[in-house]
Amino acid sequence: MDSWIEGSDDTPYFKKLTSKLFKLNYFIEADKKFQYQSLLKAPYDSLNDFVHTKGGSHSYTALNLSNCPRFRESTLASYITTCLSSCEVVAIGLSLRYPRILEPLPLNEKFGLKLPPCGFFTHWDVSCLANVIDSGRLEQIRNIIKDDEQVQGIRNWILSLPDLTEDEWQTQIAERFQDARAD
Repeated sequence: MDSWIEGSDDTPYFKKLTSKLFKLNYFIEADKKFQYQSLLKAPYDSLNDFVHTKGGSHSYTALNLSNCPRFRESTLASYITTCLSSCEVVAIGLSLRYPRILEPLPLNEKFGLKLPPCGFFTHWDVSCLANVIDSGRLEQIRNIIKDDEQVQGIRNWILSLPDLTEDEWQTQIAERFQDARAD
């Protein structure tokens, strides 16, 4: 997967991608607890059927009951439902692959404007991500990942750091303005 992220490999086909993901422990657990693989496949199949026009029932004409452009509330509602489902399964996948993103930390208080590239989120960021995931599934995900030693180790280290002082904040702000002027 890293070679795909780096851009040296083509985007993997869905089946190949899921076969790799569902060899990872957290994905296996999520599939046992709430059938994540089926949950992931549903919006993919739906979108795939329309993108590749799988027969007349998945065509523009069928969606709009016309071969002319027009607005239909039911088509919009179907689109929104599929978008929300897609967002949820992606958020779940990210949370299972990178469990640290569900661990809210006081990053601004500890690092100010110089946030480290640690992959952790602030309380607000975690709240936004969590709002996309069904509350029951979110609780199950949190139970799956709660004892991740790497996440807990970094979390404890960040929490042990002192909060920035007002002087440190002012120094960072001044540096930021100085950098902006140099550009």
